[in-house]
Amino acid sequence: SQDVFLIIDCNNRFKLFHNGSYLYKLPTNTLKVPDVYRIPLKLKQGRNNLLLKLDFATGDFGMLVKIFSETPSNEKS
Repeated sequence: SQDVFLIIDCNNRFKLFHNGSYLYKLPTNTLKVPDVYRIPLKLKQGRNNLLLKLDFATGDFGMLVKIFSETPSNEKS
């Protein structure tokens, strides 16, 4: 297994599932601010499935997902 950080930038509500298990929920719409949602994640050996269910309210949407195998440089230890 490997510990990683999943970083999600999204301006709408979302739910995150990892290998079929509920992991995280953002219940309200937010402004798009870089690298706000930092979620620790333990990857198992072999295949891992991530499901990000997005709930778009109205208007434009944006989403970015990044995975880091160590603490990102702008993250305080």
